[in-house]
Amino acid sequence: MQPIRSLSAVTSSMALLAGCGTADLPIDFGESGQGGGETPSLQRAPQGETVPDLGLDLTCKSAADCPGPDTDCAYRVCEDGICDIRLPQVATPCGGGNQVCNGSGVCLGVPGAKCGSAKDCLIPNCANSVCCDSPCVGGCNRCDQADAPGVCSPAKIGSNPDGTCGVGICDGAGSCLTGDYLWSKGFAAPGVQRISVAAVDGNGHILVAGSFTESIDLGGGALDCAGGSDGFVAKLDANGNHMWSMRFGTWGYQEVTDLAVDSDDSLVVTGFFTGTVQFGAADGAGTLTSQGSDDVFVARIAADGTPKWSRALGDAGIEQATSVAVEPSGNVAVAGVAIHLLPAGSPNEMGEKSDKDSAQVESFVATFSASGTPLWTRRVYGPDHQLVESIAYDSLGNLLVAGQFQTQLHLGDALLDGADLDFDGFLAKLGPLGEVMFLERFGAEGDETVAALAVDSQDNIVVTGAFAGSFEIGGSSIMSQGLTDVFVAKIDAAGVLSWLHGYGDTAHQRARDIAITPLDHVVVVGDFLGAINLGGAPLDAVDGSKAFVLKLRGDGHHAWSTSLGGSGSQIGATVAATPDGGVVLAGAFSGTAIAGNETLVNEGALDAFAIALTR
Repeated sequence: MQPIRSLSAVTSSMALLAGCGTADLPIDFGESGQGGGETPSLQRAPQGETVPDLGLDLTCKSAADCPGPDTDCAYRVCEDGICDIRLPQVATPCGGGNQVCNGSGVCLGVPGAKCGSAKDCLIPNCANSVCCDSPCVGGCNRCDQADAPGVCSPAKIGSNPDGTCGVGICDGAGSCLTGDYLWSKGFAAPGVQRISVAAVDGNGHILVAGSFTESIDLGGGALDCAGGSDGFVAKLDANGNHMWSMRFGTWGYQEVTDLAVDSDDSLVVTGFFTGTVQFGAADGAGTLTSQGSDDVFVARIAADGTPKWSRALGDAGIEQATSVAVEPSGNVAVAGVAIHLLPAGSPNEMGEKSDKDSAQVESFVATFSASGTPLWTRRVYGPDHQLVESIAYDSLGNLLVAGQFQTQLHLGDALLDGADLDFDGFLAKLGPLGEVMFLERFGAEGDETVAALAVDSQDNIVVTGAFAGSFEIGGSSIMSQGLTDVFVAKIDAAGVLSWLHGYGDTAHQRARDIAITPLDHVVVVGDFLGAINLGGAPLDAVDGSKAFVLKLRGDGHHAWSTSLGGSGSQIGATVAATPDGGVVLAGAFSGTAIAGNETLVNEGALDAFAIALTR
């Protein structure tokens, strides 16, 4: 037990016992009231001083003679015939549970105890009607969770306590997932302007790339097209403001299909071109020349926009890049398709002949070192069409490859047979030297096409695309509701299905890209006709196709979804996740595109847009 050791404490305690106020009492507690642990006693006032008349008789034979009640945190004692008070030490239990003494005679709640305000708590924080270990600000931080009462901790992922997130949910890290619009940018000009890919670097800066005819102004002044169409890359800050932009192309056509950001915030961009394309100085250094109709280009560009190296892949046929990825070590992988025109009677890859002119489509994956030195290449081929649509590295340097094929697919020594004559999807994992670690087919009756894949922090794989009819993967199946629907699937690092979802109605719905947030949430974008329910409020497309954004939790449950409004049609081409879990949607539109309270107006055949949303 700790006795009263200050004059003010005695007077306030006497007032507590007597139920009235009192003046300071001239009572000696020893030197500075900090005696060596002995219980101080009330002493007579020094000569010449008097004790104020409080109307109280403080003489006693026992504690029962002293005025006032006893409590768990302040009780009467009688020592040497004088009434005194004892205050238990701080944290002495009181009140029957979840309460302790504060050392000043008051019984207060510990974290987890019920409270009406902060003054009811030993630690003066009352949140969610319980005493809390901190102020616990924000509706997605809670102090009343059953597994941690009194401890401020993030609300469970997917919850929405007290409706704090509106139509959104808590992200499991103390914030809401809402998908509110932050800003929107339209890049309007005569002709056609399209953003085909977006990415975000480690500083939260946004990279967008695509192609254009006539001209485009990305915020740094007009860039004029030199040929049929030119490619462009631009860097924007987190608020969408221009940092730098560049165009590339001479005569002919240049199309950007993908880009990826390295750990040093440099970027690798790929696409295809006819004629020539130049990355570098005006003296011709860095100029690539196509060998046939379309050839592939790959270029690494520094974070400040300075070209570092470029390479061309192609022959007299048609080669087009579809995807690019950067390994943690800086190595680069590029995927694409090669189209071979076969005159009647010519054998295809498998030795089969047709009595009609035909085209055979096969794919490839080519890798380069960080400095652009070629490493290894793998063909993806078969008797009909094989298309690699998307690639991504995992944390171990393995390369994930996804796409679609008809009838049969060969990759290294691995072979897949299709379910029927329609397109089936495939997913492969290649080791650091290009060895096939697994190769799996997905699909059933009808066409299944892959749009994109991504890899999360645990090396799980998420893939999205479109399907018609039935869709099967990993022992699970879904049915389309109409023409083409969207699928999203998550597969673990060993190739085992975690979950599968399908979205659509009787019209066309198409997913185009997928991204992973820092919390391993999944974001899918695309566009749709008719109506689509992505798990939240139903979304409708009136007057043309509309772009949509769907965010899923890592366990596959709906977080939020939204679509753009406006007249005309929209292409939700690409998505990227920001360091804080926000979303950047980009693509192209005709007519108008409405994002929240902002309306973008088209000035040509097709204009580019970039829109940022909250997490």
